[in-house]
Amino acid sequence: MVKYIEKIRRYDLLISVILSIIYLYSALSPVRPFGIWPGLLLGVSFIAFFYFLRKAIAKRFVLLSALDIKHILLLGFIIRILWVVVSGNTLDSDFHRYDALSRNILAGNYLFDPEIPQGTSMITAFFYWVFGVNRYAALLPVVFASVAIIYFVYAVARNIFGDITARIAALLCCLCPEQIIYTNLITSDIYFAFFVLAAFWSLLASPSRYVVLNLFIAGAFLGISQYVRSTSIIFLFCVTVYIFFYCKNNGLTHTIRSIFILIVTYIVILTPLMLLNYSRFRELTINSSRVFGWSFFLSTNPVYSGRFNAEDVNIWKERVKMSKRLPQEPHSVFKYRIAREMGIERLKEYPWRFITNCVKKPYMFLNDPANFKWSLNGIRSNWLVFVIFAIGLLYHRVLLVLSGIALFMNIKNHPDEKIRGFLFLTGCTILLVTLSHFFVEIQTRYHYALMPY
Repeated sequence: MVKYIEKIRRYDLLISVILSIIYLYSALSPVRPFGIWPGLLLGVSFIAFFYFLRKAIAKRFVLLSALDIKHILLLGFIIRILWVVVSGNTLDSDFHRYDALSRNILAGNYLFDPEIPQGTSMITAFFYWVFGVNRYAALLPVVFASVAIIYFVYAVARNIFGDITARIAALLCCLCPEQIIYTNLITSDIYFAFFVLAAFWSLLASPSRYVVLNLFIAGAFLGISQYVRSTSIIFLFCVTVYIFFYCKNNGLTHTIRSIFILIVTYIVILTPLMLLNYSRFRELTINSSRVFGWSFFLSTNPVYSGRFNAEDVNIWKERVKMSKRLPQEPHSVFKYRIAREMGIERLKEYPWRFITNCVKKPYMFLNDPANFKWSLNGIRSNWLVFVIFAIGLLYHRVLLVLSGIALFMNIKNHPDEKIRGFLFLTGCTILLVTLSHFFVEIQTRYHYALMPY
C-alpha cells in the first residue's frame, strides 16, 4: 500500500480538494445531524492529512519500524477497555434484545429468537454464567474479540504485503473509531468480523496453504459466524470460488477435496441450527433469523432510501392485523411473510423508483461510518458527540479511498498470482455484500464486517 501512496501523493492537493468538495456536498444533506460543519472539517482535514502523509512517507515510517505488533495490540486493548469504562452508555434497540436473549438463555427459558441471530447472545450468556450478569462480563469478550481482529488484520497483511505494511494495517485497525466505539455494545458486528477474519487467517496461516486442518478450521469459523449473522454464505461462496480457481497446484482432485472439506465442515457446524429450524418452522435451512421479509419491505421504500422508518412499521402492523395466518403457520413466519408480500407489491408498483434507489445504496452503505448513536447515548456533551462523529467520518472516508486505490492497484500489479486471487476474492466479497443490500434495509453498521479488509 505504501508504494502506491507514494505515487498518488504527487497529486495530494488535487485529491484533497476533490474529496473535500464531494464530502462538503454530501454534508449539506438534511439527514446530517450537524449540518455543514463536518464537511468544512473534512475539507481542512484532508489537506492536512495528505500533508502529514507526505512527511511520514519521507521519513519511511521510522516510528512503525520500532512499533512491534505486541505494542499495537496492547495499545488497542487499553483504548478499548478505557472506552468501555468511561462511555457509560445504555443498551438500546437490537443490542438490548441481545442482552435480553442472553439472560433468557442463562435462565434456561429458551435458546431461540426468530427475529435476531442467537450466536451473540449464546456467547454473552456463557460469560454471564461464568462471571455473573454484569456489564463487564458482557463487554470484555467484545473487547478481546476486537483486539483479536487487529491481530488477524496484521497476520493476513504480513502474509501478503510484508511486515511493515502489516504493522501499518494493524495500527490503522487499532485506532479505527468504528472498531473502538462499538466495543461498548453487546453486538453481532464485532463477533461476526472476528469469526470471518479468523477463517481467512486460517487459510493463509500456513506456508503450505489449505492443508486439511486449515480447511477444517476455516469451515468451522465460517459456520459459527452464521449463528452470529445470516450472511456467512457470501463469504463461504467467495472462499470456495477462490480455492477452485487459484489453488490448483496439486491438481483438480485435491482442489475439489479441499472445497468438500470446507463445505462439509461448515454444514456440520450448522446442523444444530438446521434441526432447530426444522423443529420450529418445518424448514431445513441455515437461517439464524427470520426477518428477511421485513428487511426487504423496508428496502423498497425510496422515500426513506431503504432505511428503517416508523411509517412502514405502522403500515405493516395494520396489514398483519387484517390478514389471516395459514394453518399451523408460526406467528413469526406469518408476519414476515406479510412484510415480504408487501415489499413485492411495492416493487411491482414502483419498479423504477426502486432501481434508482439501488443506485444510491452502495454510497449510503459504504460512505459513512457505522452509526455511533447507540454507543454515545451516555455522553451528555453535544460538542463531544460532534467531535467523535467528525473524527469517525474523516477516518472512515480516508481509509475507504486509500484502501480502494490500494486494492485495485494490487489486484492488477501484485507479482504473486495467488495473492492477486486473494485480493480479487476480497474485492468480490465487498461487492457481493454491498449488492446484497439492494434487497434489505440499509444501515451503515452492516458494512462493519468489511472494514478490516
